[in-house]
Amino acid sequence: MNLTITLSNNLTFGESTMFNKTIYLLQPSYRKMDGSMLKELPTFNYAINMPMLSACIPADWLKRFTIEYFDAADLNPSEEIIIITSPGYDIAHAVELARHYKSLGKTVIFGSHTDELSDQLMRSVCDTVYYGYPNPNSIKLLLNDIENKNLNHEYRWGYDLDYTFDYSVFDGCRLTVVPVMASAGCKNNCSYCCYPPVFKNHYKVRNVEYVIEDLKQVAKFKKTVAFLDGNLFNNRKYLISLCNAISKEKLNIRWGGQSTVDIGDDTEVLKVLRDAGCELLLLELETLEKENEVQLRKQIFPVDRFEQQIKRIHKSGLKVGAYFILGLDNDTPATFDKVAGFIDRTGIALPYLHVLVPIPGTAIYSQLKAENRLFADDFEDYLIRNPEFSVPCSVPYFLPSKMTGDDVERLFLILNKFVYNFASIFKRSLSYNLFIMIALLKLNLEARRKYLAMKRFYQKRAKK
Repeated sequence: MNLTITLSNNLTFGESTMFNKTIYLLQPSYRKMDGSMLKELPTFNYAINMPMLSACIPADWLKRFTIEYFDAADLNPSEEIIIITSPGYDIAHAVELARHYKSLGKTVIFGSHTDELSDQLMRSVCDTVYYGYPNPNSIKLLLNDIENKNLNHEYRWGYDLDYTFDYSVFDGCRLTVVPVMASAGCKNNCSYCCYPPVFKNHYKVRNVEYVIEDLKQVAKFKKTVAFLDGNLFNNRKYLISLCNAISKEKLNIRWGGQSTVDIGDDTEVLKVLRDAGCELLLLELETLEKENEVQLRKQIFPVDRFEQQIKRIHKSGLKVGAYFILGLDNDTPATFDKVAGFIDRTGIALPYLHVLVPIPGTAIYSQLKAENRLFADDFEDYLIRNPEFSVPCSVPYFLPSKMTGDDVERLFLILNKFVYNFASIFKRSLSYNLFIMIALLKLNLEARRKYLAMKRFYQKRAKK
C-alpha cells in the first residue's frame, strides 16, 4: 500500500516543514510473461521484506511506502531518499526504478538477500547496496551516514532478525497468505540453491518471542500464514520450541512452511507441528532420479525414501506440497511421466514445477559454465533482456545432458497440462477443512495461471 506512517508525536508527512527526515520505501513488482506488471502478491514472494524494513526505520524519520503488487510506485516522490528492497524475483524492474530515481537526483539504496544479483545488477545504478537483512541499528547507521554525507558504497549487516516486524504495512491489502519468518539461511549445501553462497551452509534463528509477536499481528488478517524460512527443519529443538509457543498462545492460525523431506522421519515433530496449527509442508524434493542426487548435492535425502516420508506426513494430518526441478543431467523424457505419476500417486496437494535455473554464484551454475553449457552467461540475460518472464523457470537457459532444450520445453508443457488441469486441482485440494481447501484451490489455480501464461508465450514465440 502507498501509505504515510503516523509518528508517535502525531505528526504525519505533509503536516510540518520542521521535519526534513523523510524516506520512501519501495518493494517492486515484476513483469508477467505478457510484459505487464504483476498486481497480485505471489504466494511465496518475499513480501516479508517490507514488514522487516519498515520496522527498522527510526521513529524520528517520516516514512512512506509502496508495495507495488498492490499500488503503483510513486515515480515522482518528494522524499530525497529511496530504499528499494527486492529478493531477486523483481530485480529487473527494480533496476528500472533505480535508474529512474537516480535521474531525478534521489539518493537510492538497494537491499537484497542475494549478493550475486545485487553485485551484477544494482551496484551501478544505486548509491549504495546493503547485504543481509536490515535491523534497527544498521538502518540507523545507514541514515546517519546519509545525513553526514558519508555514505559507503556497500553495507554488510548479517542476519540479525531479533526485533518485531511491522505488519501494519499490509493493512488494506488483499492477501492470499501472510508471510512470516522464524529463521534465515539453511544448513544444507544444495548446488542449485542461492542460499549456500550467501549463508555458507549456516542459519540463524530468531528469538521465539519476536516470532510470536509477529504472529499476534498476523492473526488479525485471518489469512493462511506462510513461513518463508528456507528450511523449517534446520534446528529440530528450535522448531519444537516455536510450535509449543504457538500452541500455548492459542493464536488460532493456520499455517504452512518449507522443509527438507527428512522431517517425514520425525513423528514427534510432525505431531507438534499439527498441534500448533500447521496444515501444509512444502518439501524440497527437486528430483525423482537417484542419479541426480550428486549433481544437486542432495544425497542425504535419498529419493527411494520419499514416498514413505510423505505417507508419514499425511498420517500426521498434514498436507504436502513439493518442488520439482526438470532438465537435470540425468533427466530423460521418462522423468516427466515419473513426476506426473508420483504427484498423483502420493497425493501431493500443491506441486510446484520448474525448469532448472542456473543462478550465478551457485555450484550448478559454475558446473554448467565450466562445461560450456550456458546459453546466457549473465543473470541480466535472464531478467533484463527477457522481460516476458516473471521468474525464468520455464525455459532452459542451458544445454541439457540427455535431451535437447526443445524436448525439455515440450515435455514440461505437457507435464504442466496434466498437473494443472481442473480435475487434478480439485482432487488434490479436497480437505475436511473448508478453510484449507479454499486456500489450496487458490494456490493451485495461481500455479495454473502461470502455466497458461507460459503456454501463451511458447505459442507466441513459435509464430515468430
